[in-house]
Amino acid sequence: MSSAAVRPASPRTEVLFAPGSVIGGKFVIRELIGEGAMGVVFRADQMPLGRSVALKILNPDLARDPKMRPRFHQEARAASRINHPNSIAIIDFGETQDGLLYLVMEHVRGRTLGEILRREFPIAPSRIIDLLRQVLGGLHEAHSLGVVHRDLKPDNILVEQLHGGGELIKVCDFGIAKLLESTTPRLSTPEFVCGTAHYMAPEQICSGEIDGRADVYSTGVLLYEMLVGETPFAGCSTFETLTRHLTLLPMPPSQRRPDLAICPALEAVALRARAKAPHDRYASAAQFGAALLDGLRPSPPPRPAARCPECDERPPSHRPCARAAAQGGWLPRPVFAAMPDRGPRRASRRSDFLSRWWDGGASWTPPRSSSPGRPVADPSSCGAGRASARPA
Repeated sequence: MSSAAVRPASPRTEVLFAPGSVIGGKFVIRELIGEGAMGVVFRADQMPLGRSVALKILNPDLARDPKMRPRFHQEARAASRINHPNSIAIIDFGETQDGLLYLVMEHVRGRTLGEILRREFPIAPSRIIDLLRQVLGGLHEAHSLGVVHRDLKPDNILVEQLHGGGELIKVCDFGIAKLLESTTPRLSTPEFVCGTAHYMAPEQICSGEIDGRADVYSTGVLLYEMLVGETPFAGCSTFETLTRHLTLLPMPPSQRRPDLAICPALEAVALRARAKAPHDRYASAAQFGAALLDGLRPSPPPRPAARCPECDERPPSHRPCARAAAQGGWLPRPVFAAMPDRGPRRASRRSDFLSRWWDGGASWTPPRSSSPGRPVADPSSCGAGRASARPA
């Protein structure tokens, strides 16, 4: 977790978790990092190692709910299985003597992606691709372990500035993740829908079956927001926002912000990632990341067709101009490389033709047609349309 923006603690939080309080017998609270509905996050020191960690404590009111206790243990087990450079590492989790549930994570000194969007928008396309590909890398690792984040948003993505240059992404808060194991009872119910309205996939809103493509949708919303500076759907209420996700199509970023030079390739990627139906999106986070990388890869310039030095005409096919072939002075190598291979006989004829043409092309003469009435090029003329019909 990050300590870039430390918010003041509420009076209730200050009483329950004052600086110097010891949690779990070895974690000493130093300062508040963040506070939300699920609980609070502190910067703490792990004793006796003395290293700085992020300590998340579940809200005491929620901890009294018997349904929330197995949910928290599920969160801890699921998140502790993820081992990736772009995911927050889980160090420890447990329960205090007072019945408080806690989760200990690595402490990241950086900013959230939300802060970067608010302060540094617009963001260069190359930077967008670099940041999101790291996010998708962490998600791909989690999905391969059967873990779906389900609450991906800018405030759950930490950006750490590296000493050698560049930025390192850390995806955090798998606190409402769903562990896709057949042996685990279903803890997500229609009465308890987890997520943030602006980034939730339609199937998540409808409490349907969720897999990694729900995170692909949320990442598509992130991409859209990084392109235009705001989320695609923002209603006056949570219900209106969720309804728009289900019923409306997003306006293309270039139409939403015509004043910005939005990359067409990134726009196409963002729209596909945000498709309503899961099967219309990218099948995985890895495929999404590859599409981002290919989106800005410059396409090779069109290769000009070779011209005949004799008549300055472009050949209609891979066959040379008759006069140029008779003189053995011109035939581009790439054209021969593209000649189709249609079996051993045709391949041997092609090989024989190539060897004679390259070694002593001046003595080459067009072969006689094997079928009566088939036109054969006249070596004495130049041009594709000059031919004479000879009987076999």
